[in-house]
Amino acid sequence: MRSTEPGPPVRAAVAGPGAGAAPGGFTRRVLSVVGLATLAVGTLFLAWQVAEILLLAFAGVLLAVLLRSLADWVAEHPPLGGPALLLVLVLLAAVVAGGVWFLGARIAGEIDQLQQLLPQALRDLGQTVRQYA
Repeated sequence: MRSTEPGPPVRAAVAGPGAGAAPGGFTRRVLSVVGLATLAVGTLFLAWQVAEILLLAFAGVLLAVLLRSLADWVAEHPPLGGPALLLVLVLLAAVVAGGVWFLGARIAGEIDQLQQLLPQALRDLGQTVRQYA
């Protein structure tokens, strides 16, 4: 026989993830994901904008490592000792000056050619912009 006594009220079962979670939990998680995605995209955009500066800083670090390693190698040889970095810098300056001396005439010719062609190229660019504007 069945009992006719009233019992506790029966609640309908709610199925699915987050059942019984605090109200607004899903919204909070969605906002967290959107915020993190926005932060990631913003960081990538900032890195893209300052990429040239970052590459310049990296090149500076590489140059410093190169100079220091060359100076350490020169300093290991007893006759030179202390002024090794100065010697390395003077030798590198001599190499650069030699390169400029050997390639100077060619570079000067390229600059002259550029000075002749650049004004006409700018006029052509202006005409093209006016045509499509």
